[in-house]
Amino acid sequence: MRARTVNETIGFTKGLDPKRAMGIGISPRNEEVFCKYIISKLPEILGTEEVPEDIIESNNHYINARYNESINTYIESILPSYGINPHPPGTGTYWVTTEPTLGYNIWSSLRSVLREMGYRTS
Repeated sequence: MRARTVNETIGFTKGLDPKRAMGIGISPRNEEVFCKYIISKLPEILGTEEVPEDIIESNNHYINARYNESINTYIESILPSYGINPHPPGTGTYWVTTEPTLGYNIWSSLRSVLREMGYRTS
């Protein structure tokens, strides 16, 4: 008896991470895992060697203002690949708003995870 041959092909989108293209791995719907993923990418996003110590500016802000735009641009660029609109209708904001779509505020969640990792306000 001969084994049957299985032919399989997977098409990837140029410039897209293979895991994301296959729909596996990190999901924005898992709040803690997604925030830890974003934090692991912070050195790349910010062009630094490591996550800056002053990433949390003060008790009144989620993330230090000088890093906000770079982080926002990155999150804004990856959410559509998961089928999530970073600016849901009715929010009318330039900043990524995930609360209506995902049920959590990405900025508050990032700050919480950073604090759990030992980062403190300056």
